[in-house]
Amino acid sequence: MNRFENVNALEQLKGHVDFDTAYVIEDYPYGRCRTQMKVWIETKQTGVLTKGNQRVVWCSLNPKTGRWNKPKPNTYHRVVSMYLDDIGHVQSAGMSGNAGFNSIEAYLKIFEIPESQKALLYVCLNGAYYSARNWGDQTEEEAGVRVKTAEALIRYYVEIIPKSHEVIKAERDEALYMDDLKGTKLKKALGKDKALSVRKRYHNKNNSGGNFAVDIRIQDDPEADPNSYTKKRWVELSGVHDTTGKIRRLEAGRMWKHSQHVDLETVNSFDKLVMFILIVIDQYAELP
Repeated sequence: MNRFENVNALEQLKGHVDFDTAYVIEDYPYGRCRTQMKVWIETKQTGVLTKGNQRVVWCSLNPKTGRWNKPKPNTYHRVVSMYLDDIGHVQSAGMSGNAGFNSIEAYLKIFEIPESQKALLYVCLNGAYYSARNWGDQTEEEAGVRVKTAEALIRYYVEIIPKSHEVIKAERDEALYMDDLKGTKLKKALGKDKALSVRKRYHNKNNSGGNFAVDIRIQDDPEADPNSYTKKRWVELSGVHDTTGKIRRLEAGRMWKHSQHVDLETVNSFDKLVMFILIVIDQYAELP
């Protein structure tokens, strides 16, 4: 997959989304023979964090048997485009979830983004914004320049997203984000009598988002060793989030015991999360 910053796309290939609608290369090399090659862009239809991702798939016709071989897919990206280069060969360019603003800007100048992928483009823009804001080893002036550039680019390209800022903000208000699990904020909301401490046990990030676990200490066993982690009473929140920090799956329960799935359609705000945790704390505090 070529670096699209240096691509001069002469003709973007559109509408090739499966085997039946694939772009057909009529004279493709196959050993000592020539054959047909089908190529299309496959969009993932399942997965909490990966639904909507795209990849290029190739499938050749066996000239000896007249049957199509098993399709060979490339790596998934957030958004993928195909085009013909200056000598008529099929090329592709993809944009990952951790793409920087320079790459995103170059991509948008060259390729037309299908409606179905515009929401994922917003995810890329949002992820690039957070990368700019939290860039390591930078002065305050450098950070300010990166953030202003990021914000300006989001404002410039948000018109191609099939949602307004108001709709996006409303959706954020009706969902849980990693910011809602910050220890100081959560401990204060739960109250000292319920939460003795709140801490993040782990947080693993990747190109699709990440997984996490947050521990809430609700009481101590007075007869146990004060330095024993296992003898303290803990409630654990664990789950996964996407690249924007939106929590896509959440479970709650007593640490190292059975946990229960949290319905994020019902528990879709910080206040509702606090109420839910308080119920869980009361439920588990009485257990031996």
